[in-house]
Amino acid sequence: MYKYLTYLTCFFLMLGLFSSNTASAIEEIWGEAELADSITPPLQVGDDYNASGFKYIAVEPGNDSSPVPPTDGIATYSIEIVEGGAYAMYLRLRCEEAGNGDDSLWVRMQGATYNPTVDSNDWIRANNINDQIANPQEWFWKQLGHYQDYPGNVPIEMIMDPGTYTLEIAYREDGLWIDAFLITNDPNVDDANLPDETPAAPAKPAKPTDEGLVAYYALENDVNDSSPNGFDGVIETVGDVNEAATFVEGIEGMAIDLLPTGNGTQGSYVNCGADPNFDLVDAMTVGAWVNIRSIPDEWRGVVCKGDSAWRLATQGATTKFEYAIAGYGTRPAYAVSGAIEVAFDEWHYVCGTYDTIEGVKLYVDGVLDGTLEDLTGISVNTYDVTIGANLEDTSWKPYRLFDGMLDEVRIYGKALVEEEVMFLSGLRWPPKPEEAPGPQPIHSYTFEDGTADDSVGDADGLLIGDANVVSGSLILDGVDDWMEMPGDIIAINTLEAVTIEAWYTPTEGANTGFTMLAAFGLTNPFQDWMGVDYLFITTARGDDVSRAAIGCNNYEDPWATESGVNGPEYDDGLLHHMVATVNATEIAFYIDGVLMGTAELTGDNHLANVSNEQAYLGKGPYGNDPEWAGAIHEFNIYDYALSAEDILGLYDAGY
Repeated sequence: MYKYLTYLTCFFLMLGLFSSNTASAIEEIWGEAELADSITPPLQVGDDYNASGFKYIAVEPGNDSSPVPPTDGIATYSIEIVEGGAYAMYLRLRCEEAGNGDDSLWVRMQGATYNPTVDSNDWIRANNINDQIANPQEWFWKQLGHYQDYPGNVPIEMIMDPGTYTLEIAYREDGLWIDAFLITNDPNVDDANLPDETPAAPAKPAKPTDEGLVAYYALENDVNDSSPNGFDGVIETVGDVNEAATFVEGIEGMAIDLLPTGNGTQGSYVNCGADPNFDLVDAMTVGAWVNIRSIPDEWRGVVCKGDSAWRLATQGATTKFEYAIAGYGTRPAYAVSGAIEVAFDEWHYVCGTYDTIEGVKLYVDGVLDGTLEDLTGISVNTYDVTIGANLEDTSWKPYRLFDGMLDEVRIYGKALVEEEVMFLSGLRWPPKPEEAPGPQPIHSYTFEDGTADDSVGDADGLLIGDANVVSGSLILDGVDDWMEMPGDIIAINTLEAVTIEAWYTPTEGANTGFTMLAAFGLTNPFQDWMGVDYLFITTARGDDVSRAAIGCNNYEDPWATESGVNGPEYDDGLLHHMVATVNATEIAFYIDGVLMGTAELTGDNHLANVSNEQAYLGKGPYGNDPEWAGAIHEFNIYDYALSAEDILGLYDAGY
């Protein structure tokens, strides 16, 4: 039910950079073509994944204004010049077809003079662009030049004093797409080195890390804190409650449904306690998915620490929102009151951020809804943090119980940036069009059905000891428990190349020995403390590294001849992504989408020599080594070596 939206609101950005070797400042004015002050037909906006901001402008097919500039089909922009002088213009373009001659446009900067001069009406005719680019069907930057009077598209300088000018871009032929532009007085610009994504493109949603996460209430049929802090909540009730809180389908998995009665004075809420970690002073973020059923009375609590510290709530008797950092009347301004009013019975993401650098910000569905420049810090009190209520000043508005559903409540001890709030709001960079299916595993253990079964193949796993599957994850305590996979069915040594991928959360500080997260191989039958003919990945071990390695045909000291790559140890209690690839010549190791390194396969260290006897999650073939402790959320095996781009895509997509 989690809907990924597309954020396509763009803006212009003027970026002034000062050069130490020039008398005046370097000025750069970037623009996205689709963000014109006006665009008249038949010029229109199109979508393209590789365009900056994913949009461009082009004329509808069948239109042509080759003889003279058109009176319509014009995009108009207001350009503010600060420094003044001679400016060049660069355009990011693409030809729809190569070699067909439909590769020209008209440009005019009203009020500027040109060097060299151009024909009447000051329209610059850029033509034969197709012929000057090696691959014109891919996006490229090209300095604006004039063709009609100066064959060969002689570069044009626009001479402008400080002030406001009107830039016009008009179609000429129907095969040219226009993405973005740069106007600058920098004489050293190389159009071959200009970026694919301009500073004027929209902010890109980015998945926040767990750094600074104070509490995370996923509300998956319980009110437990999924962060390492373990600030579990308790469902409490007020008054004569006919219907206690229930769990229903939410925005992501389950959500809590709060059903107050008596004008919102009786009902249930979640009490998360008053741990000192909730006393956030210098920076914080609080966010939740909200579905309002009704507003029984004013100021309904979403996530609150009383009324005199921080709180996220509905605004008055409306379906707008408020985010506050201090008590009413304690400061000249203490809260942001948003302007966005949401509808009943709809899911919306509401988030407040604060730090002493940028102040208070309120977002609704990833869009900034209000700001407050208070940099003095957040007030502190002794009240409990609550979800769906406010416990302070109950004589005025008793408990301010929320009527509706809440989901995915997160509290951070830092201010998330706009891109991170966008991600939590469900906003995503538009996905790349799939020219071919993405990476497809041959064996996959997602644990979503509560079992250790292989969801795409027939290599079902077997839980050993106290190993258990809980809420879609394999849970291992590191004491005589692991998961076995049928190595003979997986038959890893029959593959020409392989990728093993794991999403995992280690038990913090628990993996101090030579543990293995996943391993294929054999316990030496003559020395059962030793593993041989193996491939493994590990998150943390006795020498304080993570590692991916392959070691074969050494039955005396196999560790000494491994081909492997080390990475930083991650035994921190946080979610991570780990991947190892092996092909005919090398092993590569990735953590959280980043390449840790590669190593050449030496000696007999090849997939064909890995034993199919044992295949484990949470254990290795070395008989005396401890088992791994933590949660494995997903484990996949691919029958080829994924590319770095594939692996980054898997990490960005999450599990």
